[in-house]
Amino acid sequence: SEDRNLTNVFDLSSFFSNNVNVTYLFNQEPVWTTFILTENRVTFIPLKDWNGIIFANITASYKNIVYESSNNFNFTVMPVNDAPFLNKTIPNQTWIVNTLKKIDLEDHFTDVDGDLLTYWAKDTPHIEIGVDQSEGEVDFFPENNWIGTTSTQFYANDTSKLTAQSNT
Repeated sequence: SEDRNLTNVFDLSSFFSNNVNVTYLFNQEPVWTTFILTENRVTFIPLKDWNGIIFANITASYKNIVYESSNNFNFTVMPVNDAPFLNKTIPNQTWIVNTLKKIDLEDHFTDVDGDLLTYWAKDTPHIEIGVDQSEGEVDFFPENNWIGTTSTQFYANDTSKLTAQSNT
């Protein structure tokens, strides 16, 4: 599956007749993965967050002369649901007493799978925090005439309830 290496997927010596001093070449389309060939073993490393089908074959050569080719075969990399993540630190916020403040959490959280994110915030003293899910925005409503410092954390959940947390 996506984001997972497969080590020793198969042993090439069971597919090619002569395995002494052989050089193997892995041919693939599209080139979205790395295949490492060591001691007749194949390690398959897909690019991060990539999924799909790879069409491939292997050729064996001795002294730069190709003497054998495998049949064409497919590798299928199944998608997985990645958790959202904080892609940009939320800076400290400052504003004038008895006014409101707004920030856009969509500027700070990302989901590589494109899942719709829902947001929430940890309660904080002296400031009510409202989240507009349709816009991904947060409104801060401080107590009347309140001046001071407090902190909170924001969270983003994807459709599978995987969660990312902001800085404090």
